[in-house]
Amino acid sequence: MKADTPNRSIIALAGVLTRVALGAVYAWSVFRIPLTQRYGWSVPQVTVAFELAVLVLVFAFFAGGLWMWRSIVQTSKLQPTPRCVHTVLMRREYYRDRP
Repeated sequence: MKADTPNRSIIALAGVLTRVALGAVYAWSVFRIPLTQRYGWSVPQVTVAFELAVLVLVFAFFAGGLWMWRSIVQTSKLQPTPRCVHTVLMRREYYRDRP
């Protein structure tokens, strides 16, 4: 492995942590009713906790994206190619006219 290649185990661990965080948010509907029954909270109180979790997740993903861009993408050869940019733009145009 070259010295400038990022450690693959760190990337795999980051992917697993990302999936766990997303899974907890997606599974929130399963936890909502037991939380209201066990602790006597109302549904709006439990919903505030969910909203805070989503807000923290957004900021964490934003910070992680900035970190990834600065530490991995700019220092390696993983630059977007013209074909990647073209594909993203064409896909955006395709989905723009769809309902």
